[in-house]
Amino acid sequence: MLIKIIVCLAILIFTTTIGYLLASKYRNRKLFFHQFCQFNERFLREIEYSKRPIKEFIQCYAYKGDFCEILNKYLEKLGAFDDFLSIFPEIGYLENEEMRVVCDYFNSLGKGDSYTQKSYFSTASIQIEEYRKKSESDYKRYADLYVKLGVLFGLAIIIVII
Repeated sequence: MLIKIIVCLAILIFTTTIGYLLASKYRNRKLFFHQFCQFNERFLREIEYSKRPIKEFIQCYAYKGDFCEILNKYLEKLGAFDDFLSIFPEIGYLENEEMRVVCDYFNSLGKGDSYTQKSYFSTASIQIEEYRKKSESDYKRYADLYVKLGVLFGLAIIIVII
């Protein structure tokens, strides 16, 4: 009887963990676009007021996850590449259109005068904000769903075993 309880708990923990891991796609996507939106807002203020070099500006703020990796790759190759897509890390939770927008953004970053950059990145902020809102709504809709499905699937397996 004790072994049965331990096995049932292990199954429930395992399936719930799988549900949590499947939900990480939406969690990471939400974090990515939140940080991207913050970066764009800060960059627009930077263009308007401080006008520090791009490398100095990027190093002033701390970012996490895949967005931090993108910024680090950008800093490594600053001025030494033409196509950001060639160094773009593989991010599985971004759709092709989103990936294209991110690549276009970083291809344009630091190029041109401040007026041109301000107008381009102001326009890009609308698209980035839409992606941020969509990622938040997807997170709210699907993240808890996957965890709950993991629990329910575990309970279904337990019922079949018992």
